[in-house]
Amino acid sequence: LAGTVLWAAFNGAIVATLGVVGEARGVLSKVNFPHESLVYNAFLKALVDAAIPASLIVAALFLFPVELGFHALLFPVALLGLLLLGMAIGVILIPLATLYTDVGRGVQLALRFGFFVTPVIFPLPAADPARTLMSLNPATPLIVSGRSWLVGTGDTMPVAFFGIILGSLLVIAIGLLLFKVAMPHLIERLSS
Repeated sequence: LAGTVLWAAFNGAIVATLGVVGEARGVLSKVNFPHESLVYNAFLKALVDAAIPASLIVAALFLFPVELGFHALLFPVALLGLLLLGMAIGVILIPLATLYTDVGRGVQLALRFGFFVTPVIFPLPAADPARTLMSLNPATPLIVSGRSWLVGTGDTMPVAFFGIILGSLLVIAIGLLLFKVAMPHLIERLSS
């Protein structure tokens, strides 16, 4: 349940970020406003969408015999980290997804396949070829660590976890700069 909630947050952040320009298409050429607010709005929307199922985990923890420790308080950090990673991927792909709608559809297809090659509903394999392959996925350390912090069992990958969060923040900063540069061209292209 915890892995599924974390994956849904990651998936929701990417999809919400990719769709911001398409949703605001009618307003972009008519109203002058900071276009970065679209990305921030998508992040907040994904945060609210992720908070609702995450709150259901609290109820599930009382139904199942799980000993909660102080490390369970780190679960929201993992949830936020996956939202940042999803936003980083989405903000880099916004210009392409705006020009070519097939990019958004391809990302959604890749996310459906990615669910099965990421340890969302199963633990990280102990065998080396599968473990190494899954460790290349940037969502793996966030999901594995978040789930193990919540229930107190399993692997944690703190170095990779915080490395991916820092990398996501860097990619978001670069992506917002690219977004700001690309938006006048995208608006011109969309309005013609």
